[in-house]
Amino acid sequence: MGAGFLVGLPYGFSGLVLPIYLSRLGVDTSTIGLLFTLSSLIYTALLIPSGLLSDRYGRRRFVLLGTGLYAISFGLLAAGRELPMVGAAVLLGGVYFGTTSAAWTALIAGRVHPTNHSRAFALNSVAWAAASALGNLLGGLPELLSRLVGLEILETYRLLFAGAAGVVGVAWVLTWLVGEDRVVTTRLSLGNLMPHRSRRLLAKYAAVVVWTGAAYGLAIQLLPLWFYLRFGVDEEALSGWFALGSLMVLPSAYLVPWLVSRVPLQRIPVAVWVLATLTLVGISVAPDYQLAALIYLFRSLVIFMNMPIMQTFLMGRVPPEERGAAAALSEAVWALGATLTPTLAGHWLQAGLYQAPLWAAAVCTLAAATLFQLLLSTEPPLPTSSLPVTVPPRSTGRPSI
Repeated sequence: MGAGFLVGLPYGFSGLVLPIYLSRLGVDTSTIGLLFTLSSLIYTALLIPSGLLSDRYGRRRFVLLGTGLYAISFGLLAAGRELPMVGAAVLLGGVYFGTTSAAWTALIAGRVHPTNHSRAFALNSVAWAAASALGNLLGGLPELLSRLVGLEILETYRLLFAGAAGVVGVAWVLTWLVGEDRVVTTRLSLGNLMPHRSRRLLAKYAAVVVWTGAAYGLAIQLLPLWFYLRFGVDEEALSGWFALGSLMVLPSAYLVPWLVSRVPLQRIPVAVWVLATLTLVGISVAPDYQLAALIYLFRSLVIFMNMPIMQTFLMGRVPPEERGAAAALSEAVWALGATLTPTLAGHWLQAGLYQAPLWAAAVCTLAAATLFQLLLSTEPPLPTSSLPVTVPPRSTGRPSI
């Protein structure tokens, strides 16, 4: 958790300042967009192979590899201003997430007893969100340092990127202190990479989460633009609301374990998605942006609760040796849905059809709820005895469904 928090700090910082920094360097807007698109494509392309291989070669090894490359990316940003160097840094960010995302989820599942999975995933989400929010707050540091110490603005960016590289380096050390799962490290064969025991479950799970990814791409990815076009609200007025939306993950650390202890796990996703559908319709018909933003905050809360619940559901039904592959496949399918739909939403917004993306997202969310009820609600978890924590935990100081 400490390593995830430390990586989340520079992630939140760079997510806010990096596009501005590139623009200050003179990189044109289309090139900036191309770099971030390529980074996202690299992330999606690496998810499945890294998840599959991490099951055979060790989840911690892949987290260490990706975290090391992430530190190098900030080092490149600190080292030079040339487009090839900063472009490589942006692309390495995609490599980091593609390499570590599934492996990190599986590593947590392997290091924590199955009865504590929901709490562990909730705490991981909280740590990441809190660090990202704090990183966003640090986005004003370049201008502040420029005024305080008299450095040229681009030099303050480079100084802070160097600091970010150091913080990620500390996260690498904390990850290195985590013991590897023996179930993983004893399986070093390249043969039989695709999961077999959980193949049927994963096919059904993919049929569900692709719709949640599509809903995200239709409604949430362009929601700030929707507010701007629908109500004429600019970034200054929206920033506080969206910051609060990100912080809605914090109550999940307490609400998820409480909810799981009282409600059967397989009933929760359907209820959450029904609520999410109603919120999307509510946002679309809200008469003013304040009410729409309040509904968005409630939607964020229930969706953030569902993320660790879905992780717990999947990890509890997949054999330990296939968890990395399962996490990678599920996330890649979600990302596919989220990648294919924003263009359609953009066309609708351009045509003035402001309700269409939200209604389409509501239909997609209902489709996910219906398919989950039909395909997955009766899937039993694996017996606890078959989900061992094979290495005693050590004390050591991790994209929406």
